[in-house]
Amino acid sequence: MGTVNGVLNLFCAAVMLLLWFGLLQQHLHKPPKEVKYFRYMLFTAFVMMLLESLAWLLLTPYDGWFRFVAMLSSVAFFVFLPLYTRYVYYLLGLQADNKLRLVQINDLLCAVAVVLLIVNAIHPFIFDYHTLKFVHPVGAAAIILLGGTVLVVNCAWLILYRERIGWYHVALLVPMSILPLLSFLLRIWFEGLELFYVFVAFVMIVNYVRLNANLFFNFKKQQEKLRSLQIRSTTERMKPHYIYNVLTSIYYLCETDPMLAQQAVGTFSDYLRSVLNNLDTGELIEFSEEVQTIKRYLKLEQMRFGDRFHVRYDIQADNFLLPPFTVQPLVENAVKHGVETSDRVGEIVIESFETPENYTVVVRDNGKGFDVEHFQQNKSNFGLRYIQKLLDMTVGGKLSLESEIGVGTMVTLRIPKN
Repeated sequence: MGTVNGVLNLFCAAVMLLLWFGLLQQHLHKPPKEVKYFRYMLFTAFVMMLLESLAWLLLTPYDGWFRFVAMLSSVAFFVFLPLYTRYVYYLLGLQADNKLRLVQINDLLCAVAVVLLIVNAIHPFIFDYHTLKFVHPVGAAAIILLGGTVLVVNCAWLILYRERIGWYHVALLVPMSILPLLSFLLRIWFEGLELFYVFVAFVMIVNYVRLNANLFFNFKKQQEKLRSLQIRSTTERMKPHYIYNVLTSIYYLCETDPMLAQQAVGTFSDYLRSVLNNLDTGELIEFSEEVQTIKRYLKLEQMRFGDRFHVRYDIQADNFLLPPFTVQPLVENAVKHGVETSDRVGEIVIESFETPENYTVVVRDNGKGFDVEHFQQNKSNFGLRYIQKLLDMTVGGKLSLESEIGVGTMVTLRIPKN
């Protein structure tokens, strides 16, 4: 029976390790706490199953190391329980005060159980590892009561707050509380029967599938949201007043400089093509492509404004990915607020460089500047809020804004390399 138990536990440990690696390799940006807790649960389950399998396969009940390793396996379970508790309370979205109080109570029960297990390993009064039998019913009942209380309380909260996550998820989570408790009782009634880790592994597999299904549906929702943001951003780029201004400039160029007008039409056509192509794909692009779109845009604006502003590029890094139209709107703002509203010759600087941690893009101008706090509180300012949200959702990037009245404005994008 010991060999059978060892093989079963080793198989369950291997499955837990594979699931843990599978969840780890998804490279989720800012994974929710649900994913983090489940990763911890998978790894803890792997450790306790591996220890149990080593005890059965490599050691004998008469070996002192068997008692020590088996005790560590049981302790790992009472580390697993607090993680499961936090997992449940996070899913249910309980209020902070209630959550903290309940978590602390469950942590205390698990800590008492750990102390009893350590004492039992030194002087058996609950379970005798030599005979593989429970020594005293009261001791066994104490361990079952401590672990069972945590499991039953979690089960009760799942059922009580079932509306928050739905019956489907409750039905998959409740066995996490029932099956381990059932295996405890079976082990008392049928000495030598070790189904505890098999039950835990089964429930973890089921909830791994549930979690991945949730991640898939959340990913689809996020993609739809990103798509909506990108469409709105592209629509912003294509506002009629901008098209009207460009066409008006081309109209006057047709009379004064037909060759330049022809060049302007070609540039405008290329610009529109890049806008529509990025709208169709909705995928990340290299910064070098974004720079080309920016150059086409600025070339058109310089045809409108003539010598009223000049542009300086300092591109030291351009082989990183970012969402399309994240930098170009910043350049548009620089033209609109740094050139159109200024009495002096405008200067727009676009630079990019890399550090050990980030790729950085800076757009600055020497315009009038403004009050940053008042600007950020302006809810009608869709552009910057869109860029901040899009960067965060796609590449984990951050946007910072600095401006000084009478000096100019600088916007900085930082995109993590990982």
